[in-house]
Amino acid sequence: MTTAPGTTPSAARKPTRSSGLLYGLGFSGFVFGLVLAGWGLYDLVEGLIDHQILGAHHVRDDLGSPLGRDLGFLALGAVLLVGGRFLHRRGVRRLASTARLRRT
Repeated sequence: MTTAPGTTPSAARKPTRSSGLLYGLGFSGFVFGLVLAGWGLYDLVEGLIDHQILGAHHVRDDLGSPLGRDLGFLALGAVLLVGGRFLHRRGVRRLASTARLRRT
C-alpha cells in the first residue's frame, strides 16, 4: 500500500467520511452482518413457531386471512438472514486482507 509523503501507513488506514456512517460509528460489515443475520434468524424462528406451529398470534390478526402477511414476515426474515450472512462474510474477507496488509 502506498501512502502520501509525510503520512504513516496507520494514518492512511483511518476511516474517512466516504467510508460510510455505520463504519464511522464502529459498525463494519463484519458486525452489521451478524446483527442482520441474528435479526433474520429470530424472525424466522419466531414466525415459524408462534405464527405457524402454535398459532399464538399473527402479524395482523384483524384481517380475515393472516397467512399472506405471516409468509411475508418469514420471507423478510430469510432476506435479512441471507443479506446479513453476505455482509458478514464480506467483512471477514476485508478484515483478513487488512491483517495481511499489516503483516507486510
